[in-house]
Amino acid sequence: MTDIALLAARVRHHIRINQLADAPAEQLLASYAESRPTLPAIWPLQPLLGAPSTAAETAVTLGASLNILESRSAAEAATKMDWLYPTAACAAQSLCAGRPTWLMASSSLIAACAKVAGSKRTPIADMRRDYSLRISSAAPVNQITPECLARRIPTMLWQSWTVRIQPIGSHSSATREHLSVRTLLAATQLSCADAVGLLCGTLTTGAIASAIKALSQDPHWPAISEAIARLADYLCTRDPIIDYARRRGLDYSDLLTEASWRRLCRDVEMLPGGSLTHEAVRHVLFEKISGLPAEMLAYGECVKHPYTFRQQIKNFPLVATPQLAEALWDEGRLFLARRRIDEPLTYDPPLFLLEGLDVPSADIDHINIAMLHRLADQIPWPSTLASLLCTDTDAIRYLLEEHPVATRGSDHNSLHATKNRWQRTIGP
Repeated sequence: MTDIALLAARVRHHIRINQLADAPAEQLLASYAESRPTLPAIWPLQPLLGAPSTAAETAVTLGASLNILESRSAAEAATKMDWLYPTAACAAQSLCAGRPTWLMASSSLIAACAKVAGSKRTPIADMRRDYSLRISSAAPVNQITPECLARRIPTMLWQSWTVRIQPIGSHSSATREHLSVRTLLAATQLSCADAVGLLCGTLTTGAIASAIKALSQDPHWPAISEAIARLADYLCTRDPIIDYARRRGLDYSDLLTEASWRRLCRDVEMLPGGSLTHEAVRHVLFEKISGLPAEMLAYGECVKHPYTFRQQIKNFPLVATPQLAEALWDEGRLFLARRRIDEPLTYDPPLFLLEGLDVPSADIDHINIAMLHRLADQIPWPSTLASLLCTDTDAIRYLLEEHPVATRGSDHNSLHATKNRWQRTIGP
């Protein structure tokens, strides 16, 4: 009887909001003859208390309630009662603590209501639920403000994390940006627009929302959501290693000047190449230091084809030698030291946080680096390398950045040869 009373109150709620309580009996009965009556525009969370005022209203409330309770499973009941709970908040309200009547409801009805709530949660709500479950079972910690958390997150999520948790086939700085936004949203009650603003990215809130929706439809979404919750929890409870808000606000106009670039090339015994090569390497270093997309640093006049230029920036790991990479990162450390910033050049949260999760590219660590080096020395195209090694092009770029290919032969001891190989990476 409690189940009937609870559902009947919800049906009566629906009748009153649709302004059908005073309608003729025939109209009222006809309106609820369908399995999914029209949803009202606004639903108050609290159900309407009291008894029906007419025989027709009584018939509708009892009929709809019994139709739900006659279901053979919680899943079938959830489908039938979906129209009574148009939002996750409505369904969750029926299950929250402090509602004595629901404590007397049957386990079947509670399970059905929980299924309705789960089916209507947004991807952001999923992440916040996962994050809340983590902190609810942990010892109390000092809460940090959204602004403080944003200082601990780069505008583009760490590549070591992105290549493991992004869906297979996602290849852009936009993916890294929206994963950073999601991490900030998981541990805060910020709106999407506010989170984007704090992280100073290039994407619109509409693009972020679309990306979030697409990601939530990936088969690995439960693991991705849990990974983001674990990351957010870790960042909230550890002292920050890098202040990314400060780095986002630095003046990069004197980063890797032409004189510095020529000195660097002399140190690694390479020719400096043309202005386009210098500009591309400068943008690579900017992205490395700031955590911002490379395109947020203004392009020089030498850049005539922005798409091709962006591809060269992305493919830098395919052509960089260990000596060139280390010299470039040393230049980044000098840049920070000149500004009295006592921080490492880069930092990545520990990957043990992903243990036990079925994330899309959990097997990236099993790729044979020696084989990758042999192939990369002969094949300049990341898509071909990814196909041969059964992985993702972003994973190829990431692994080669972490483990640069040592040069072979005298022909490789010039940046002219490196530049030629770099240009070839724009191919297939």
